[in-house]
Amino acid sequence: MYPLSERHMSEATSPWERWVGIVDDDPSVRRSLARVLRLQGVSVETFASGEEFLERFERGAPHCLVLDVHLGGLSGFDVQDVLRSRGTPPPIIFITAHDDIPSSRLCAAGGPCGYLRKPFDVNALITRISHLLCQPVSDSSEVDGTRLSAS
Repeated sequence: MYPLSERHMSEATSPWERWVGIVDDDPSVRRSLARVLRLQGVSVETFASGEEFLERFERGAPHCLVLDVHLGGLSGFDVQDVLRSRGTPPPIIFITAHDDIPSSRLCAAGGPCGYLRKPFDVNALITRISHLLCQPVSDSSEVDGTRLSAS
């Protein structure tokens, strides 16, 4: 799909380079998702907070954002609102360990490109991201039985 990237926060991103942002306050979730997506050849940057992501957003938007709903500081919905106020936000896939009706309704009303409840099948996430990046999922994308759980 895309070349692997070990990009660091201080490095500039080429405007034509596709990348996925992952925002989650759980370091194990960030590491796991980044590892799985990089194995698929997707360039990934991870962020521990909405504020950290928004700082990076100033230098260039991801082509897709995997965004936890419940973060310390700004919530995933707050981040989405800020992105909307700045123009067209990237496609967002919300993830959450708290599958409550208000959150799912807010996600639906916000028009996200996906909503996954932790623990979720990473193949569902890979398929959705692949679709959003306009790339077919290869046969090697199957990560049999892999589930990501919230701690």
